[in-house]
Amino acid sequence: MENPGIDWRRWFPFLTDQQINQWQAAKEAYLDWNQKINVISRKDIDAIDVHHAAHSFCLAKLVAFSPGSRCFDIGTGGGFPGIPLAIAFPETEFVLVDSIGKKLRVAEAAAEAADLQNVRTVHSRAEHLREKGDYVTGRAVRPLFDFYRQVRHLLHQKSTAEQAGIWYFKGPEPEPLFSGFQQKPHRHLLHEHLGMDWFLEKTLWHIPLAAHQAQIP
Repeated sequence: MENPGIDWRRWFPFLTDQQINQWQAAKEAYLDWNQKINVISRKDIDAIDVHHAAHSFCLAKLVAFSPGSRCFDIGTGGGFPGIPLAIAFPETEFVLVDSIGKKLRVAEAAAEAADLQNVRTVHSRAEHLREKGDYVTGRAVRPLFDFYRQVRHLLHQKSTAEQAGIWYFKGPEPEPLFSGFQQKPHRHLLHEHLGMDWFLEKTLWHIPLAAHQAQIP
């Protein structure tokens, strides 16, 4: 299947000219670094606008991260969804976390190219972090409940940020995997927000802070 280009104005009208240019600068860094470090698969790099940037920006169509808040992007790899979200929300701090240092070097290069002042990287596993924040994001790192158990300690229980909680990008999720939740997470179908074939089976799950507080230890 051919990958169409992105009409940024049509699909993401909240992005300013400056933010679109920031993504283009980050994209150039990714194209350059991917020749040195294969952080994005060779067959996927040509579709970086759709499969990585647009996929990440979809979250910004569903929630406006609160100014002054903090988001942990767990298993960020080269910086997705963290780098696009940092472009979209310059007043939110994005902490990009990964256990593989060379991937973080690519994320750092993309952040520098886009002149992002709200990004920092942490070379660590999520369970070793002792900071707190308002949001946690991840992209198909593991099954939803396993991811929740790995990152739940990062959420500030008294956060007042807009739609605080865990936001997790995934493909179809079998119902039995919800058995560990007292309250079922909220599912968003990304095809409803970005009408391209590639998004037909892409989902975004939200575990709100209130639901997280109700979970069993």
